[in-house]
Amino acid sequence: MSNTKLCRILAEFLASSKRSYLSAIRSASEASKNKWTVVMGNESGDLDTIACAIAYAYHQTHHLRKPTIPLIRTHPSDLKLRAENIYALALAGVDDPETQLLLLSDIPKDKWSQREFSLVDHNKLGSEFNSSGTDGKESRVVAVIDHHEDEGLYTDTAEPRLVSPTGSCASHVVAYILHNSPPDCDISTSIPPEISTLLLSAILIDTSMKPVYGGGKATELDLHVAALLAPHAIFPDEISDSDIALMTTALSEVKQVTSALLPLSTSQSPSPSPTSEIILQSLRASSPIRALLDNLVSKKLDVSHLNVPELLRRDYKEYDHTVAISSDDKGEKVQIKVGLSTVPVRLAKWAGTSASEEGNIDLLLQDGATYMKERGLSVLGVLTTFRKEKRKNGAKGKKAREMAWLIRTDLPSSSAVNVLAQRIFTGLEANDELSVKPHKQFKQFTKPSSKSHSDDTSLHARHNGLIVRVYKQRNANATRKATAPILRQILEDA
Repeated sequence: MSNTKLCRILAEFLASSKRSYLSAIRSASEASKNKWTVVMGNESGDLDTIACAIAYAYHQTHHLRKPTIPLIRTHPSDLKLRAENIYALALAGVDDPETQLLLLSDIPKDKWSQREFSLVDHNKLGSEFNSSGTDGKESRVVAVIDHHEDEGLYTDTAEPRLVSPTGSCASHVVAYILHNSPPDCDISTSIPPEISTLLLSAILIDTSMKPVYGGGKATELDLHVAALLAPHAIFPDEISDSDIALMTTALSEVKQVTSALLPLSTSQSPSPSPTSEIILQSLRASSPIRALLDNLVSKKLDVSHLNVPELLRRDYKEYDHTVAISSDDKGEKVQIKVGLSTVPVRLAKWAGTSASEEGNIDLLLQDGATYMKERGLSVLGVLTTFRKEKRKNGAKGKKAREMAWLIRTDLPSSSAVNVLAQRIFTGLEANDELSVKPHKQFKQFTKPSSKSHSDDTSLHARHNGLIVRVYKQRNANATRKATAPILRQILEDA
């Protein structure tokens, strides 16, 4: 379907839901407020988190008659940070997201006491959303659909509670919706074309249709769901109706089998099923799928218009940790905040004011220190992901990753900083999954070696009030989804 045939179902749903919800929370009636559930994704605000929140809200409201509003955890000024989101939303008819979406700035901070939350693309409610209503009852989580590490929360209140690995959380949301739709209900009725477009776009950009058994992220569930969504999605105008028809025909042969076998959870298989392999080849051969994926990736990777603070905010998640500063039972324990920013550009291209033999990250140090103070962070990890230069034969360069770690010298306390830094650097360097090594381009931020267990302050050079280490990450497949739980283990299990 081309976007010239677009209807306005999604845009009207979002706008009317926003009006009704804001009216309800400003009213004096507790009953009016409490009938609403807020569904939200994680704070990174990526396409997967937005698509999942919107799709879940639409299904709950229209098919289960439970008024649900998607809250996008982004401020209006930050929408521009993700051009791929703006592109996909526009394809889906959401051409004025600042006014059509419920954003953080729309929430009245002085009297917002939301009772029920549903979580997608994460599985722990942020502390800023915990509150009590005028009747003294606490907020509660009534649903969780996620593909990150399970923190084991809300087992007694969340229904559904679906947490298992997939390339994209959107695949879990689609499986849930289809399992909770009438047997004779067509997918285009359960999931309108505009929402299919957002969900398909999320799966494509998260997985690039590279399967787990080939070193990628796409599980069999991701492949099956993409095959179900594609014939109902809206594609760019440059895609011809004949190409869309060819794709639909190719996928129709597996559609019924896929729908019947679609699981609610999935394990990562080391080898593909015959059906999954057919689906994969059909998707890869589809010119509409290739064009949509190429457009999304092109938008995502073009961050040349963003400055350092914007790059740090663009794809950011925050974590709270309880850290023991001493190894004995009576040792001091402190609460710290850690931020992880994913940036799709190598450090040398944006983090410094000039190039040098040892590397320069002056801009990152300056703006990173400010960024950390604004958010009360003790630690900031900057995780870059990019492709190396094209090879001489014209083939794509290999995927690569870097890590820059910034640790404030005044939080949690000056006496604890060296212990904290030593624990982080030693833990990262010992971790086989990440497989980090010193980044020779940034020599001044790789030495002295952190293999020593000394707490001598000379062990960690200071830069702008920060302790800094820069690594190359040899395992380019280990994303933030892997780094976050590894860091939690390093910090909390010592």
